[in-house]
Order: sequence, then C-alpha cells, then structure tokens
Amino acid sequence: MATAKEYRAYAAECMEAAKTAKTEEEREAFLEMATNWLRAASLAEPMTSARPRTPPSARHPNIDAIPPPRFGNLTGGETTT
Repeated sequence: MATAKEYRAYAAECMEAAKTAKTEEEREAFLEMATNWLRAASLAEPMTSARPRTPPSARHPNIDAIPPPRFGNLTGGETTT
C-alpha cells in the first residue's frame, strides 16, 4: 500500500500537469485528481494530531475538593444540592 507521502507526490505531479494543460477541461481534470490524491493522503496518515484525553482528576489533582454545583429548581425557588 502506498504511503501518504507518495500520495502527496502524486498530487504534486497532477498540479504541475494542470499548469501546462492544453484545455480548461484537462486542467480541471488534473486538479480533481490532485484533490483526490490529497484526500487519500489524509486518510492514509495516522491520526497524530489527536491527543489522548486526560481524565479531569489528572488535570486538576484537587478536583474532589471542589463542591458540586448548586442548581435552582425550574420555578425559581430555593437551590438544592
């Protein structure tokens, strides 16, 4: 299977070919192929930008010391816990 880097190289070739296309239709076809190669590249690369979720207790070591929120009832009466 090809790598994302290879797919991006194919896209670059298509973009170069689009610059020298003889007709507008040919240019659009090369640009569409380039777009498809770039989509393939994005699907082929691992999700490196996604960070693992950190549990709240690790982000805020004293989270247990924070009191729970107090919500009033919907009729505007006393607050409850």
